[in-house]
Amino acid sequence: MQLKKILFLSVLMICVINICSCKIYITNGNSDEQEEKKEDKKEETWSDIDASFFEYRELPNKTLQIVDTSFKISDKNFSIEIPKEFEGKKITEIGKNSFNNIGNRLVRVKIPSNIKYIDKFAFSSCEYLKEVVFEKGVEIIGAFAFCDCKNLTEINLPESLHSIGDGIFSECKNLKKIDFPATIDSIPSLCCLNCKKLSEVNINNGINRIEKSAFARCFELKELYIPMSVKYLSCIFIMDDDSGAMSNIDCTVKCARKEIVASTSNLNWEKNFNDSNKGKVLYEQNR
Repeated sequence: MQLKKILFLSVLMICVINICSCKIYITNGNSDEQEEKKEDKKEETWSDIDASFFEYRELPNKTLQIVDTSFKISDKNFSIEIPKEFEGKKITEIGKNSFNNIGNRLVRVKIPSNIKYIDKFAFSSCEYLKEVVFEKGVEIIGAFAFCDCKNLTEINLPESLHSIGDGIFSECKNLKKIDFPATIDSIPSLCCLNCKKLSEVNINNGINRIEKSAFARCFELKELYIPMSVKYLSCIFIMDDDSGAMSNIDCTVKCARKEIVASTSNLNWEKNFNDSNKGKVLYEQNR
């Protein structure tokens, strides 16, 4: 009898210990789905990708140029802040095609003040790229550097900028707004070619030239103000060619000065524009 009582108490104690140590999970049968939703709602932050993930070329002035990336991320959206230095050497340039091999999920890039030069095609065809944050510092951006970035919607170029290359934002089909600082000399050829949703363009007083087809096929551009500083204007700056082909946009161009030098064989750019478009040219002394 005494033995039975001891056995009973032993079994009881084991049961109590197991009950106290167990974990209870309550689910509704959709735990995997809930985890996926949490992942989707996670806010993007600057990545922890450091300077060692890039490949470099040393420049004659002993600073570094990013020439390639040693990582590929293609299954998740990610953001990058360009590093300022690597192994004690300052990073000052982003090289040609340098971000073309990292997959198509780059959504944000921050370009710090140490970067002075961005070479041609540096970020071209980054289809998921929707935000570029410039700190004041970059001076030159090469041709087609951000072309075919289909999710880019707005660009504010820094006032440190002196020059931008041809076609820099061409084929950015969701670009809606762009601000050109007074520090650049010209808006280049094909600059915003086929930016079909571009509706707001700010050309600051200080820019001297607007080149061929800079705003061609920008079908949502309803008004464009040309400041007093612009002395040279390609007569087809808003068209594809001398005939005005495929330039069926309803745009009013407001010019601050009358004495603008026109380009190409058709010197009467005002007549060229008015005859080939639904838009019109107006003149203003002051804005």
